[in-house]
Amino acid sequence: MELENKLKHLVHSIKAMAPTIDAAAKRIRTTQFKESFNKNDYNSWCQSVTGEILVKLRLFTEQNLSFIETMSVLTVTRYTFEASVWLKLFETDPRYGLVYASQLIDTQLNHWEDQRKQLVREIHLLNDLDKQQSDWLSEELLRLETMEDVEKARSESATVYHRATQMIDNVAARKFSIYADQAVHLGYSTVASMLEAEAMPQVKASIKAIKKEKASFVSALPDDIKALASTPWSWSKMAKFVGMGDEYGYIYTFTSTLMHATPASLTTDQKNLELHEMLIFFKFINIKFLDAIEASEKY
Repeated sequence: MELENKLKHLVHSIKAMAPTIDAAAKRIRTTQFKESFNKNDYNSWCQSVTGEILVKLRLFTEQNLSFIETMSVLTVTRYTFEASVWLKLFETDPRYGLVYASQLIDTQLNHWEDQRKQLVREIHLLNDLDKQQSDWLSEELLRLETMEDVEKARSESATVYHRATQMIDNVAARKFSIYADQAVHLGYSTVASMLEAEAMPQVKASIKAIKKEKASFVSALPDDIKALASTPWSWSKMAKFVGMGDEYGYIYTFTSTLMHATPASLTTDQKNLELHEMLIFFKFINIKFLDAIEASEKY
C-alpha cells in the first residue's frame, strides 16, 4: 500500500506540471519566433525542438497518465528518455540542432518513399485481388450451372457475389490493404487504376520536392556539421555522449523485454511491471519533465 500511495502521489505531481510545461512551451514558441525562424541556424532549431518537446510532454500529462499500465509507462518513459537525449545534445553542442533538422528531412523523405512502396504494393495487390475474384466467380458460376440440384444452385447463386466479396476481403485483411474497403464498392482494378493515375504522381512529386530541399539544405551546412549529420545515429552512442548511458541500458532492457515479441518476453513469467519498477520509471519521468522545463529557460 505504501508503494501504491507513493506511485499515486508521483503521478499526480507529474500531471500537475501541465500548466507549467504549457507556459514554458508558449513562451519559447511565440509568433515572433516562428516568423524569424532561420532553418540554417542551429540555435533556431534547438529552441524550436525544445518547444515541440514540451508540447509532447504536456500531452503525456493529459492523455497517458490517467490509467497506469505497463505498456503506457514504458512508452512514455522511452519517449521521454529520447527527448531528454536531444535536449542534452542541444545543451552540450548546439550544432545538433542542425543534425536534428537533417534527420527531419530524411524522415520526411523516408515517409514518402515508404508511401511510394506501399502504393506499388497496393496496386499490385488490388490487381491480383481483382483477378482472384474474377477467376473464383467464373469457376463458381460454372459449377452452379452444371449442378443437378437446380433449387440448390439457385439458392447458392443468390449469394455468390457476396461470398466472392467476403473471400477476397479475408485475403485483403491478411495483406494489410489500406484501400481494399474502398475497392469493394468501386472495384479492385478501378481503385488500382486510380492510385496509379492520381496518388502515385502526387507521391513522386513530394519525393522530388523533398530531395531538392535536402540538397539545398545540405549544401548550406558547414563541413563540421555535415560530418555530424552523416554519422549513423545510435541512441546508445548518443546517450553515452551526454552522460545518459546507464539510463539507456536500464530503459531499453525493459522495453526490449516487455514491448517486443522476443523469446524472453514470450516465455517470461513477468508480463507487467511491478509497483517498485513503475515507481523507478515515474521518478525518471518526473525529473526529466523538470529538466525539460529548466532547459527551456535558456531561450
